[in-house]
Amino acid sequence: MASAATSTSAVVEGMFKAGESPDLIIEQKESRTNDKKNSPPKNNSTTPKKSTTEKSTTTRSGVNEVARAAGRATINLLTQPLTQLQQLSATAKSNEKKKPIPKKEVQVDWLGMNKKAEEFCIDHDRKELLKLHLNMEARIAWTLGWLLIHAIVLWYLLGDRANMWPLLLTAAVCFFIVSFRGPEADLQGIEYYIQQHRNIRTKNQVPTLGMIRQMKLQKKANQDQRPKLHVLGTTLKRSTFSGEPMTWEITQASNFNLRGPNYLKDRKKQPSPEALYEPFGADLLRAAQPFFDLPRYLVLPEILQHERNLPSWLPRIIVQNMWFPGTPPPLLGGGGSSTPQGTTGTASLHKEKGYMVACYWRITPDTAQTIAKDEASWPPHLRLWKRYAQQAETAPVLNGCFKGVASVHNLHDRDLGLPRLVKQYNAKPVLMAASALVGERQGVVKISRDDDYFEFGFNVETDFAAMSNHALLSMKDTFPKLVLDLGWLVEGRHSQDLPEGLLACLRVNKLNLALAPDLEDWLKFKAD
Repeated sequence: MASAATSTSAVVEGMFKAGESPDLIIEQKESRTNDKKNSPPKNNSTTPKKSTTEKSTTTRSGVNEVARAAGRATINLLTQPLTQLQQLSATAKSNEKKKPIPKKEVQVDWLGMNKKAEEFCIDHDRKELLKLHLNMEARIAWTLGWLLIHAIVLWYLLGDRANMWPLLLTAAVCFFIVSFRGPEADLQGIEYYIQQHRNIRTKNQVPTLGMIRQMKLQKKANQDQRPKLHVLGTTLKRSTFSGEPMTWEITQASNFNLRGPNYLKDRKKQPSPEALYEPFGADLLRAAQPFFDLPRYLVLPEILQHERNLPSWLPRIIVQNMWFPGTPPPLLGGGGSSTPQGTTGTASLHKEKGYMVACYWRITPDTAQTIAKDEASWPPHLRLWKRYAQQAETAPVLNGCFKGVASVHNLHDRDLGLPRLVKQYNAKPVLMAASALVGERQGVVKISRDDDYFEFGFNVETDFAAMSNHALLSMKDTFPKLVLDLGWLVEGRHSQDLPEGLLACLRVNKLNLALAPDLEDWLKFKAD
């Protein structure tokens, strides 16, 4: 029996090592045994005699047959489950192909999720109100303290034009009377506040792409119902000679120094490459309130040959619409007007009408040819313009990458009498973004666009600092002497976005604000 077990283990081991079929191994062993039996004796001269050795050989052959039978049975037991498993696997795969697994319906508890979200907002508001805040007296003290600093800076920059001594004395007295009050928690009225204002967070305050698309469709429907009213560029003519008053003219983009290709390392600037758009008109108007989306009321020029088949993101016309208040906003409190933006409104009894400067550019033939090429070959400022035109309406930080450059061409004329603020920031780019102590600055550009134009609007009264408003309005009598270059671009903040290049530029000559026509009379209608 020991020899049988040994033979069985040898057969199984040989099967797994050689990778052959067990039946083939047994058959080969049997054939070798039979060959030995049938092989003639080496010595034919002597007749073999049956001896004890032959008897043992016969007994051994019987044992081998038993061992072979036991080996076959063992191998069948080992291979049969594997074969069955393979068959079951093949059957399961075929069933999967024939019968797809039904999807389970996921039930979402929307009411429960809304309730949890509301509880989270209430808890957040409660924690915010329980934080320590400055009380009213301390807030007034700190406000007057900053007003004191603000007034000193304004008085220094404007010189004798602003008499700030009464304001300085008042601010100093108030600052020392109501100061050094520590912060305290505003515990009164917390529950009432939460009950009254807990649904404010559910309102979507940031416009989505769907909302913007819906507003565009509504605006287009209103535009189709109202005919075009006026031809643009009638208040300021193109100059016939350099420096002609109340005119505009083309200026070279190379007059503006912008960030160079290695600006992030060496802080060096270089002249701008050619602008992407060229000017074809400008207007100076008087308006009581900001009036944005002006091009939809105007007759735009006909489409030229190179302006056909432009990409959908690329407007063929861009418009600058900047409104200045007639009287500067107060340095403390007050501020913007209450009339909705985008309408002319009615001038208030105590405020003078403001001024609106609109400039118009159209795409150049060189830009149209560049657009037809591969985007990898575009200049960096063209790629920046594509990103801005596509995303600035819904991305406040990208909206704040828009920059304006104002340069007084005749800065060194002796009779100008410009304040120090203008000389300090002359020809320096200014971001059209709100100030922020923490985080990135968000843009203040009011974008109005259609398939044919892209308008970027600014309300100087609310979007610029009060000191800037006072400085600009103090120059009202100086504007008829100024020759001013204006340029617009998208700021490059990464190495792949450099060097910077102008989007558009224009020169306006000696604007007399007193000669500006009224917007309502110019358009010959009263806005709703």
